[in-house]
Amino acid sequence: MERKIWSSMPDCLLERTLAMLPIPCLLRLRSVCRAWNASILSSSFLKLYSSLSSQRTHYLLVTTLDAKCPLLVFDPIREKWHAPSLSFLPINTEFSLVTAAGGLLCLSDGKDFIFCNPVTRKWRKIPSLPEGRSFVNIILLGMVTSRDLKNGKLLMLDSTDCCRQATYLYDFVGQSWKCSDAVEEEFFESNGVFHGENFYVVCSFPPRVRVFNTRNSTWVSHPAPLPHGMVNPSLVPSCGRLLMLAIVDAIRQGITIQSCRFQIWLLNEEAQIWEEFDCMPKTVCQNFFKSKEYLDGFSCAAYDNLIYLTSYHGSPTVVFDICKRSWRWLPVCGTLANHSVCINDIFVLEPLLNMVL
Repeated sequence: MERKIWSSMPDCLLERTLAMLPIPCLLRLRSVCRAWNASILSSSFLKLYSSLSSQRTHYLLVTTLDAKCPLLVFDPIREKWHAPSLSFLPINTEFSLVTAAGGLLCLSDGKDFIFCNPVTRKWRKIPSLPEGRSFVNIILLGMVTSRDLKNGKLLMLDSTDCCRQATYLYDFVGQSWKCSDAVEEEFFESNGVFHGENFYVVCSFPPRVRVFNTRNSTWVSHPAPLPHGMVNPSLVPSCGRLLMLAIVDAIRQGITIQSCRFQIWLLNEEAQIWEEFDCMPKTVCQNFFKSKEYLDGFSCAAYDNLIYLTSYHGSPTVVFDICKRSWRWLPVCGTLANHSVCINDIFVLEPLLNMVL
C-alpha cells in the first residue's frame, strides 16, 4: 500500500486494520514509528483488539541455571528458539522467572516479587506479605489469571514457623493478601498448579494430593489414591482436566533406562480415581532421559491440548498432544544441545495486549 494512503487513513480505520493482526505481527509493527507504538498500546486499541481478535498463540519459556542465559523462549509459529530481553525491568536488579500464567510473568530477585507483562513491557511490584513476613522462606507458589485480568490469584506457602506452614493468597483485583491458618509441615513431591479455583500439589508421608480451596482458604486431601511406583510426579491442567505425569518403576533395584516407563494419568473426579491416559513410547522415553542418572527430574507445562516436557539435564523438549495422543520433538535448542546448561523449570506464556498493569 502506498505511503500516501497510509498517511491519510483515519485513526479509527487504522486501529481496526491493526486489530485483525496476530500479536507477533503487532509486536514487530510497534517499531515502525512512535505513533504506531502509542496507538497499539492505547486503551482504545486494547479494548478493540480484545473484542475482535480470536487468534491465540503462545510461547514456551525455559529457565536455566546459567547466569549468562537464564531464560530461553521457543516460538511454535516460527519453530525457533531465542533469548529474550527483559531490559525494561528495574535496573541493577536481577529478576528470575518463578511462575507464569496467561500473559503474565511473576519474577523474583530473592527478596521481592514483581508482575510483568512482557508484551506491553509493564511491571508492578507485589506488595509485601502481611505481618512483616519475608518472601525469603517461600517454598511453594502458583498463579492463575483470566484472559482479561479481571481476576487472578497468586498463592505462596511460607515456612517461617518451625513445623508450620502458612498459606498466603494474593487477589489481583483487590491487590491485597489474605492469610489462612497455618497447617502442619508438608513435604511436596510435585509442583503446585491451579485447576479451576483450587490449587493442587502432590505430597508425601503419606503420598496424596493436597488441595487448597481458594474460597474458604482451607487445605484438604483429595480422596483419589495415587498410582503406585511413581517417581517425581508432576501435575498439569489441560483442556479443563487435571493430569499427572511421572516416571514409573524407576526405583526397583537393578532397574534400567530401557525398562522404565513414563506414564500419564487423568483425574476422574466423579469416580475419584487416577485413570491411565497414555504412556510415552519407549524410544522417545529412552532418548528423553538418555541414562538412569537423568531420571532425577523433569519439568512440564501445558497450553490448551499441548503438554511440553523437558529434562532438567537439557535433553530435547517433547510435546504431547492430548487430543491426538501423539508425541513429537521440538527443534533442538543450540544452547541446551551440549547439556552444559541445566534447566530449572518451564512455563507457557500467552502474549496478551489487554493485560495492562
